[in-house]
Amino acid sequence: GYVPDVYAFDAPLTTIIIGEAKTTDDLETDHSKKQITAFLSFLGQQTTGVFILAVPWQAKRRAQAIVTSLRKAVGALSVKTVTLDDIGL
Repeated sequence: GYVPDVYAFDAPLTTIIIGEAKTTDDLETDHSKKQITAFLSFLGQQTTGVFILAVPWQAKRRAQAIVTSLRKAVGALSVKTVTLDDIGL
């Protein structure tokens, strides 16, 4: 029910990458949390899944905490997660 900002896979299929960008305000909405949950749940069912979340640098730690919490909640511990910020750290 959600469309990610980025959806990529290789052929033959071994890895699926879903990328999403959020503003600081958007990160905390119920919609965003449901969206991220859906993406993590989907990736957790794949052989190898990677979720990339891009946020402003001020929101990086909060974004990491949200993704970690949601990843545990859906049992998608095998999903690799990457949090990008606009200063590249």
